[in-house]
Amino acid sequence: HLEDGFSFTLGEGSRWLENLILKLLFAVALTVEVSGLLLTISVSRGIQKGLDEILRASRLIAKGDFKATAQIYSNDEIGILANSFNQMAAELGASEKQIETIFNNAPDAVIVIDKTGRVIRWNPKAEEMFGWLASEVLGRHLHETIIPHKYRVAHQRGMKHFFETGEGPVLNRRIDITALKKDNTEFDIELSISATKVRGEDIFIGFLSDSTERNKAQEELRNYARKLEQSNNNLEQFAYVASHDLQEPLRTITNFAALLEERQRPHFDPTSQKYMNYVMRAAERMKVLIKDLLLFSRIGKQRVVELLDLSELLQEVLLDMDVLIKENGALVTIANMPVLAGSKTELKLLFQNLINNAIKYRKADVAPVIEIKGDKHTDGVWLFSVKDNGIGIDPEFKEKIFVIFQRLHSEHEYSGTGIGLATCKKVVEIAGGKIWVESKPGEGSIFYFTIAHA
Repeated sequence: HLEDGFSFTLGEGSRWLENLILKLLFAVALTVEVSGLLLTISVSRGIQKGLDEILRASRLIAKGDFKATAQIYSNDEIGILANSFNQMAAELGASEKQIETIFNNAPDAVIVIDKTGRVIRWNPKAEEMFGWLASEVLGRHLHETIIPHKYRVAHQRGMKHFFETGEGPVLNRRIDITALKKDNTEFDIELSISATKVRGEDIFIGFLSDSTERNKAQEELRNYARKLEQSNNNLEQFAYVASHDLQEPLRTITNFAALLEERQRPHFDPTSQKYMNYVMRAAERMKVLIKDLLLFSRIGKQRVVELLDLSELLQEVLLDMDVLIKENGALVTIANMPVLAGSKTELKLLFQNLINNAIKYRKADVAPVIEIKGDKHTDGVWLFSVKDNGIGIDPEFKEKIFVIFQRLHSEHEYSGTGIGLATCKKVVEIAGGKIWVESKPGEGSIFYFTIAHA
């Protein structure tokens, strides 16, 4: 019986211990579960708190408060996110400050209006230009301030049309209009308007500059151009009349000098004959000068523009200059000549002068080689070049050589009147082009000129 009692007691103790262990395990599990739940609630509240702080700061920034920052509660991912947000807000604030500086220091008046036409920004230059302080115009309709009465209905109609169609005839382009100052003085301005959205709201940004002085300067320039044109016409008319009227007395001088030489030659001593030669050469040179001056004055007068094949035109030029070319052993090549509209007389004169100069200003004992080329460009012009292997030109004189009567050499070195290249320049400019030279002494020259496409 003792054994039975011991076994019973041992069984009861075992069951008690088993129940105790189960209770302990349940207690541990419950503790872990409750701890996990509490931890989850705590973490969740921490995350929510951090996110709420970021959201609060972002709403303040959206309202324009760029000094707002999110408070950082932890060093976890939410804390890192909040820190990054604050850095971004700081950069955004710096950008906004920079924009504000540009706005306040802009050389043009900058005016911003909302979709109702009310002024929401007005920079210092606008204050200076129109006489209205920002505090006087903010919140007012633009048409009540700077738009003249006669344009106000059109302004309001344009605003309405934009919101109905999304189209604005004056948007994103520069226009000249009349504006109104605070003292009701009207003046000319140049205006450019852009439409955009800020925080979901339509706004219009206007850039305005006072064009009074510019328009005044342009009018003065137009007046000057008219006077200059009139002056040039008068000078050309004078050159024509003078050269024409000088021909008769020059002819008289030449005839009487020739008659005197013929009759008195047997009685001339060497000095008298020398003086007579001077007179005859000077008279002949004067004859050429008057002829060239008369030709120069006629350029552009009663010009006939026709479609020309420049290959054929240049063949005519070379035929006319055949004797000069052969006497000097010159080689002239022509390449890529177009068909274009121009004055045949003037273009022949242009090429004749350039070829003549290439032959005249040759190197000693070197046969002239002249290359004439055309090259079509995409900017609406043909580019021509006349290249030679002559004595070349000092770059210092590349502008001077196109001025009438300006010569780089004496009559003793190279004959001429100083009108040839001035004639070329006039012909090219009348055709709407330009002419220039690239050259170095001893290395030949390349004369370039442009003429518009046919």
